[in-house]
Amino acid sequence: MTGATLVAFSQARWGRLTRRPAAQLAAAVLEVAAAVAAGALVEGPLWIRQPLLAVINLLVSVGLIGCGRWLISQPGQCGTGWALILSGFTRPLGWSDLWPSGPGLLYSVVFGYLDIAFAAWALLRYPDERLAPLERWYLRLLAGWLVAGPAGQTIVARPAWLGPAVASDWWPPTLASRTAFDDVSVVFVVGCGVLAAVFMVLMGRRAVSGSWEQRAVRMPVIAAGVVAATASAVSLALTAANGASDIVFAIEGMADLGVPVAFLVAFGQRRFYRIRTELSWRLLAAEYDTRRRVAADLHDGVQFDLVVLQEKLKSIQRGHDVQHGLALDEAAGLVQRAIDGLHEQIGRA
Repeated sequence: MTGATLVAFSQARWGRLTRRPAAQLAAAVLEVAAAVAAGALVEGPLWIRQPLLAVINLLVSVGLIGCGRWLISQPGQCGTGWALILSGFTRPLGWSDLWPSGPGLLYSVVFGYLDIAFAAWALLRYPDERLAPLERWYLRLLAGWLVAGPAGQTIVARPAWLGPAVASDWWPPTLASRTAFDDVSVVFVVGCGVLAAVFMVLMGRRAVSGSWEQRAVRMPVIAAGVVAATASAVSLALTAANGASDIVFAIEGMADLGVPVAFLVAFGQRRFYRIRTELSWRLLAAEYDTRRRVAADLHDGVQFDLVVLQEKLKSIQRGHDVQHGLALDEAAGLVQRAIDGLHEQIGRA
């Protein structure tokens, strides 16, 4: 069984186990609690050094996971929900280099940007049920670059060039070269800037495609995505140029807080448009039923009066009714009653 098949099987099994409302609530609480525990553990030293940044990172993770769990229960949004959950879980792991020993630095360097790829997946997909081919190619390129670039840095770097030194047994043998490391870092940062620009172009393309309602639903997510991508690109460039800064990371985290909020706003707008469309269809159905009822009433009532009138006129024509004047009066009364019936039914409609 391949990795992708195993992930799909696990997601399907987890989805079957959490279809009931009580199970969904329990799963959401469990996932959020796991995110809080993992984030608090991984960012342990950060709580002492910069507690505000630690709180912001924790809020972003909880928001992404909670919003993702909610979207999983919505039709056609399972993929988007899982993307947000994976982004929320992998985000704290990017701070595992804060510990003075262990494999945290190596993981943080190579896989520390995966949460960006998962978040981009969700931002480019919502509220559609699947990604467009161009968007799928972009996400493959983005994920590959965010892993291959840092892996290239690892090959030519020493731990001290990337962050706090770790135990030597956790760092693989490398061809350390400061010049090569600087060159690889510049190429990686420039590539990230290009990918961020492409991401904004794709989001702009989504902003002008589809119906007015589709664009209105996407707009909060598009705006949050553009802000988050800009903050990430600027933060990466400043970090590469001046070194890590908790203030820069805090500003980036506050920008990322807009992503789960934007998904909630977009979901509310989508819900509003669905209710409005449903009400419009109900009004149209009620109008159609009213017209059909009026037509049936007209057909039954007026047809009877006209048939009687026809028989009266035939009777007069045959001369069977000696009181022609009385018969004509009755015929005129039937005609008037038919006209009044028409007016009454039209007034009801």
